[in-house]
Amino acid sequence: MVDNDKDIGFTFDAADGERTKFFNIDGSLARHVDVWVEAFDDKRFWLGYLVANERFKFTMKTPDAAVTTDGVVTNGCDRLFLLEETGVIKLGTTQIFCIDGDDSFLKSYIPGFTSKKLSRENVYSTNIHSIENAFLSPSLLDNVFEAITGCSTRSLCNQPSDVIHTISKTISPVVTMLAFCEAVSRDSPACCAMRKRLNAALQTVRKTEFLGGIEACTFFTSFLEETKSVREEVILELNRLGEWEAYEKYAATLTTAGFGDNHAYLFARGHSIYKGVIDMLGRVTELYRVEEEARLIKKHSKSDDLVRGLNKNWLNFDIALKTSFYAQRPAVPFLAATCDRLKQDYA
Repeated sequence: MVDNDKDIGFTFDAADGERTKFFNIDGSLARHVDVWVEAFDDKRFWLGYLVANERFKFTMKTPDAAVTTDGVVTNGCDRLFLLEETGVIKLGTTQIFCIDGDDSFLKSYIPGFTSKKLSRENVYSTNIHSIENAFLSPSLLDNVFEAITGCSTRSLCNQPSDVIHTISKTISPVVTMLAFCEAVSRDSPACCAMRKRLNAALQTVRKTEFLGGIEACTFFTSFLEETKSVREEVILELNRLGEWEAYEKYAATLTTAGFGDNHAYLFARGHSIYKGVIDMLGRVTELYRVEEEARLIKKHSKSDDLVRGLNKNWLNFDIALKTSFYAQRPAVPFLAATCDRLKQDYA
């Protein structure tokens, strides 16, 4: 327990973690590390980058695992930061945060910008917006599509990787402009409105008629037009603020830091772009399932068992993609730097 004037009930202190090595039942002197993440899905994600060894053992925890007296049971990064501020969690080698970066990494190249979501001592950030963005690895999208449908993506008008590359190139200037505009305007109402429009546009991608070629799809054309409209609006806002020249310098700095059009999908709002892309591809793979089911019924007089087997073994795109990611752990730009840091600190 700590001082009564703090609205907490139990502390997680890194100093205590240093002593746990003396209680290992396996006889090792490995220290126990509490890895605090935002929600349950993040446990799966970060655990793959923290491998138990002779020096360290890891336990994944979410904010709702903390015992407090404020009557609040919730998750998320804001809750983690509150627990840090009130002393419930005392960060150190054996008490660490692994969190989504949101837009903090992009904005970190703007002079004067600060954020608790940036990587710091005992805090490890994705750098990219969130874990959902990492799942959208272009080559992984192609491989999972083929694994589900049993069809080569090269026979399609567009491969799944083509779609994510096109989306990334389209939103790239908007993502960087909005990040800069939000920072210099202190999240003005105009910037917030433009951000909402971009997020909404990303979700409409789910309606894209993928098989006929995205260029011919009116839904995808609408996405392109809406993104262009938002881009023009951000340019007007930057000029109104007198910040266009400063933005150009900022954009050049990002290029030097390795950011390019093919990385922009990593910095869009993770939930929005993930939902748009996964719903689109999931719907397409379902069409393949229906087509194969119809073929079985037409070709086989006793097709019931075959159809049941097909449906039982058909994979959900969302689940298959995440499972494949966890199995392969493909390198993800910018996130890789954090993974290397974790490996170095906890080898």
